[in-house]
Amino acid sequence: NHEEATDHDWDEVKTENNLTRPELVDGVWVDGKYTFTCKNDPSHTKEVPVERADYSDYEAIVKLLNDLLATDITEDAKQAINEALAENDLADNLIESEQADVTAATSNLESVFEENKGALKTYTVTFIVDGDTVKTETVVSGKDATAPTTGLTKVSDEKYHYAFSKWDNTYTNVTSDIIVTAEFTSEAHDFTTHTFK
Repeated sequence: NHEEATDHDWDEVKTENNLTRPELVDGVWVDGKYTFTCKNDPSHTKEVPVERADYSDYEAIVKLLNDLLATDITEDAKQAINEALAENDLADNLIESEQADVTAATSNLESVFEENKGALKTYTVTFIVDGDTVKTETVVSGKDATAPTTGLTKVSDEKYHYAFSKWDNTYTNVTSDIIVTAEFTSEAHDFTTHTFK
């Protein structure tokens, strides 16, 4: 006692909701046509020629935006990208959209990508030598800071003089604000006593 898909039903499926009557049929697009199968009677099928829109540019920009979301970008950029992907989502259509719709969605997403591709977070790297800040650098997330190469000295005291040894923290692949402090090796003063006659 099933609902039979008559020729009228097929015409209705083809014209209503851009061929998206999922309650009546399943559709598969292959080689320029859709093969529809009646859900209530799988033996009842019909092929409908359909001009498929070109999705290559759309799929490429969606991938770029999802790749960008996976990086360390600002919350505002994430929100803008997620909203644009939701507003221009064509994935739920049983039958591909008109080419004009795909082109418009692609253009919208490309604009959002251009606006947000530089939205990586930035962090501050501070280099300290002998208690003084000798350099601060703003670094894009995932990039490296450049350590200073001059002024790496520590004031000698009564017993020791000092030589720069290393930095106490890494400053590559920066993903947070960091402080990098110079470390020094110490060497005792060598006082030589001379006897004058």
